[in-house]
Amino acid sequence: MLYEIMVIPMFSSVILSTTLLGTAYLYLLHWRFCLDFTTKLKSLGRGLKATRDIKRANDIASIMIKYGYADFTQRLGIGPTSLLPFPKPQIDENLSAPDRAIAALQEMGPTFVKLGQLLSTRVDLFSKEWIEAFEKLQTNVSPLPFSAIEPILKQSLPAPILEIFDSIETSPLAAGSIAQVHRAVYQGKDVVLKVQRPNIRQSIESDLRIMLFLAEAAESGIPSLQRFTPKQVVRRFATSMRRELDFTREARASDRIRGNFHNTDYVVIPEIYWDYTSPLVSVQEYIKGIPANDLKGIDAAGLDRKILAVRGVDAFLKMALEDGFFHADPHPGNFFYLADNKLALIDFGLVGSLSDQRRKELSKLLQGAVSMNSRPIVDVLIEWAGDADIDMEGLTSDIDALLEEYDGVNLAQIEIGIVLHQLTTLARNHALTMPPDLTLLIKSVMILEGLGKNLNPDFDLIKEAEPFIRRAVLHRYSPESVFRKSLGSLTELGGLIGDLPRDLRRMLILMRRGYIPININVDQLEEFSHRVESTANRVVIGLIVAALIVGSSIVMTVDAGPMLFGLPFFGMMGFITANLGSAWLLLSMWHNRK
Repeated sequence: MLYEIMVIPMFSSVILSTTLLGTAYLYLLHWRFCLDFTTKLKSLGRGLKATRDIKRANDIASIMIKYGYADFTQRLGIGPTSLLPFPKPQIDENLSAPDRAIAALQEMGPTFVKLGQLLSTRVDLFSKEWIEAFEKLQTNVSPLPFSAIEPILKQSLPAPILEIFDSIETSPLAAGSIAQVHRAVYQGKDVVLKVQRPNIRQSIESDLRIMLFLAEAAESGIPSLQRFTPKQVVRRFATSMRRELDFTREARASDRIRGNFHNTDYVVIPEIYWDYTSPLVSVQEYIKGIPANDLKGIDAAGLDRKILAVRGVDAFLKMALEDGFFHADPHPGNFFYLADNKLALIDFGLVGSLSDQRRKELSKLLQGAVSMNSRPIVDVLIEWAGDADIDMEGLTSDIDALLEEYDGVNLAQIEIGIVLHQLTTLARNHALTMPPDLTLLIKSVMILEGLGKNLNPDFDLIKEAEPFIRRAVLHRYSPESVFRKSLGSLTELGGLIGDLPRDLRRMLILMRRGYIPININVDQLEEFSHRVESTANRVVIGLIVAALIVGSSIVMTVDAGPMLFGLPFFGMMGFITANLGSAWLLLSMWHNRK
């Protein structure tokens, strides 16, 4: 009888405690799932502004999984759920990793294709195999009927279309992901109208928000991708895309380069008709020429290939090394040849700029290469690398080996494209990231050398570049440049000296008061404080649980007070609360360990 009186209540207490604990555990799991899901949605919602963005993100994740990137999507926190089902992977075993990535980007749409095309310029980040794969990306967009873009024209032009233009062709001359081009006649002159596709801005902005979310997730969740700086790449890409959506920016770039060539009669840049140019519509002179890769057409027109090769490179080197503002997409579709061996440049949607400082760094690097001295080259690469952890001895040794490979070699036998590829491979092996403006320049130079060799197999880029390099180096040490630099240094020194008495006085006052503020910026300090706070909370909960167990054990020996199943009610509640606290501690430790 005494056994039943003792055991039954204890057994009931255990069952009740276990049931409550199990219920609480399931609730905590459910709460944690809801919290994680809500956190992901909130994280996604920091950039995603509409329901369609969530659907678009789901579509992108589906494509990634389809091409074998399921593990990648899981690590980014966008894996499948019961609410958002995903397809099974459909991996073609014959496709290489770059080809699978290209197929996925192609299926994701024009914005991601353009991202891939931009990545093709990052020769410092990707191997030759990946660069060649990115170069294959093409935007396949069907042209819109004229009736679809006519409202854009009516909205942007100051008068009805046929009051401004003598005629306009309703069939597009060309169609792209952002705009399509129509020929027209204005006051008897042939012009082209570049018209933005309807609602393309909203679509691109949605994709950019998703890209930034994925880049942030990749950089924080996948350490091996951090050296690729996904957030920085996406932000630069977003800036480039937004600029490309404003046709007035492209028109200003065209006018700027046109002005830089006002004394060069063999370079033709289309004239912009500003009265009818707006962010959505660009009107410019129509230039009909022979594409740079059409060798049969060049020969049929009686043009001199050698002169064309030289003039094309000279024009680019002038833009880059002398003007500091260059056409950054010199593929054959943007280069045309005209009568009298003239060169026409079109489409200035992608341009690069080199500051005076960057050009000085380039001249220093080139000077080191010419003098076979690795030290200036190492100094410039380290300056470009920023805060990266660099093996100085290994980097210097590798550059010395690269220079020795070309020691004594005739300049005519050196292909600058191969040298640049070796240099970028060396930088990539040492986890050095070059500035984006430099990667644009390097990529453009490699394309131009290919165009020059295509026109003239004996073309020597280094020989053609030598006068520009010499002028760049001389300009660095010219009296005017030295005077400007000295004047700037003196101005800074004067400001420093002028502020010195005030700064010293403030420091002395603080020292007398025994108070000198020191600002310490520690990386991840906030995360560290959260960890300390979390640990302190666990210690407190542990102490409370221990106190509850001891207190409840004492209460269980007292017969007074309310009873439940023959046992003191407060004692049982103390044990149950202690169990819940223990479960919370275990879950918390398990979660952190995971």
